[in-house]
Amino acid sequence: MDDVGGVAMLVDWKYTYKRRGWTIEYVIASIGSQSYEAFVDWHNQKGITSPTETEFNKALPKPQVVKQAKPKATRKRTTRAKQNETRKARKK
Repeated sequence: MDDVGGVAMLVDWKYTYKRRGWTIEYVIASIGSQSYEAFVDWHNQKGITSPTETEFNKALPKPQVVKQAKPKATRKRTTRAKQNETRKARKK
């Protein structure tokens, strides 16, 4: 970090994210913590300003609702003998 007059200069988070191809979701996943405080601490360690708490909350992964799978519809099966009977009946 550059010290200018005893004040640490922080790089804007939007610039860093765009330059490195990061997203807020990606950073949250890489930190492994779901708290805003840990998110801000990580940014401060890197010398980056952090996004607002509302942006952080929007980017949190939403719990996915698991849809129950419908049972497969069973096909009506016919035996060879039954198939032959229907073919013979059609020919007549």
